Amino acid sequence: MHRFKNILVLLGAGGGKPAPLGPAEALARRNGARLTLMAVLERLPPGPRAAPAAGRPEAPVQADVLRELRADLRRLAAPLEGEGLSVGTRVRRGRPSLEAIRDVLRHGRDIVFVEAGADFHGSWLGGAVAELMRRCPCPVWAVQRDERRPRPRILAALDPDPDDPLRDSLNTRVLELASSLARIEGGELSVVHAWQVEGEGLLRGLARAEVADLVRYARDAHDLHARRLEEVLERFDVSDVAGEIYLPKGDPGVVIPELAERLHAQVVVMGTLSRGGIAGFFLGNTAETVLRHGRCDVLTVKPAGFECPVRLASPVSGR
Repeated sequence: MHRFKNILVLLGAGGGKPAPLGPAEALARRNGARLTLMAVLERLPPGPRAAPAAGRPEAPVQADVLRELRADLRRLAAPLEGEGLSVGTRVRRGRPSLEAIRDVLRHGRDIVFVEAGADFHGSWLGGAVAELMRRCPCPVWAVQRDERRPRPRILAALDPDPDDPLRDSLNTRVLELASSLARIEGGELSVVHAWQVEGEGLLRGLARAEVADLVRYARDAHDLHARRLEEVLERFDVSDVAGEIYLPKGDPGVVIPELAERLHAQVVVMGTLSRGGIAGFFLGNTAETVLRHGRCDVLTVKPAGFECPVRLASPVSGR
């Protein structure tokens, strides 16, 4: 976690202290990092929407909204700067996720904090979070609520497969990030690998399938997944932060948020995986499902060699 020196916080609409600001501020303090607060205006509120003529000032309504956003960010930044943090602010127009990713590419951000499910200046932020998880090249921390615990539990979700080098490298990154976070937060690391029995539904539907055979088949599958998980964990020394290891059987999108809730986990760290050589194309949306159905934060990381499908473009508005 000490490698995070350049932090971006994508903020939604609403009064009070935004949920992502607490954990982002804490990380910035520990790392001596620069913090950048960003707001993106996607749609204007009801009212005049005339486009500005070339060379003339922006339409009054749009200019007022942008001025208000800049003022809001400065109000949030001022007390942090007064406490010695390095804080910048940015206001953009466009799609929130795309503008955030372009900012990451342009300024070399190390991590993005974002609020899950908040209203986002005229649009629902949930769509922006999903797109960030899929396309952003750096880790994305989606914050459900700003409830920092004295000794937080970090849950690392792994999906080991020795025959899949890409997935294997992703497990390595997840475990490195989760263990580092547990150390810097003074927390405890737990590991989960949710597994399923391939073809179980088909086997149960066969009239001649014996119950004993099905039980044996499921037990063998469990043992296989347990060995694979053990092989991943043997590469790391996490004895100083390690808690329990969980191997629940079932759909990861269901059993992981259930486990996180039962453990009172602060954050689930997991990977998002690209496939087929197509930049930005993803198989599955487990991280998004966990975020949607769970109540804890979700921190996602990409595999080595991830190719971001977003290309830089000139920003629409100034700082």
